[in-house]
Amino acid sequence: MRKFCGNCGAEQQNPKGDFCDKCGAPFDRWNKANFDLDTGQESWGTVGAAKSRLLALKLSENRKLGFGCSGTVFAIVIVLIIVIVIGNNSMLRVNSEYQIRQETQLANDKVKNVASVLQECAINSINDVKRNKKLDPKGSNEKAYQIITPDTNQIVMYLNKDGSVASVTCYKHYLYHRGKLLGLERDYVIMQSDLKDFKKGAVSAVNECLDITDKSPKYPDVSEWKITQDDSGIYLKSYVEYQGLAGQTVHKNFKITCESDKSKINTIEIDGKTYHY
Repeated sequence: MRKFCGNCGAEQQNPKGDFCDKCGAPFDRWNKANFDLDTGQESWGTVGAAKSRLLALKLSENRKLGFGCSGTVFAIVIVLIIVIVIGNNSMLRVNSEYQIRQETQLANDKVKNVASVLQECAINSINDVKRNKKLDPKGSNEKAYQIITPDTNQIVMYLNKDGSVASVTCYKHYLYHRGKLLGLERDYVIMQSDLKDFKKGAVSAVNECLDITDKSPKYPDVSEWKITQDDSGIYLKSYVEYQGLAGQTVHKNFKITCESDKSKINTIEIDGKTYHY
């Protein structure tokens, strides 16, 4: 049995003693009102001091463990997230290597090297790999392969005769060339994760050009916008509907041209009128 003094809260070395080991208070004068930590029964001393001591001891033990209940749950959640992310990345890599192996017929070690280069270019998910002889460089032994990802079909990988990567391009921009990383897929491709930001920027620009005073102009969901790309830029087509000054509903079609590296908006065409932004 563990006993605490009801006067000072100190744990007693001799639970059967008549006086506190620390303050010397006699236990019989406290009317048997202390709290036994092990049994949960009241014993010698006052309840208030003993329970305060009990709470302090439990908090101290929790601190020694380093976690409370919420801390433990948080740690478990973090571990699960890490495991899921690692597992997902591993699955993507395995699928990418499978697609590369199927089309190139390279040995496993060379497939892994190719996948590693593509991963450097942030090309982590590959839907398909296609041999494209029309894109083979003239006067070279390099072979061209079209890499199709969830976001674009404009990535081309050129392999040397020995199966190593000579270069990787996206819309004719080098991502990788002669052993050097020069860019990433997302530098030239509108990724799914970019769409919301693109819509936000486009809406702000169109509202400014039209000087829309309506507080809630209506734009279609970004999934309904027509988005295309080529070597010179990125093009977004959509429309906006808003309430005019006379209360009428106004419908305007627009086309936005952006730099190929997504750095800025160049022009906005609204019903045939061009705004330089």
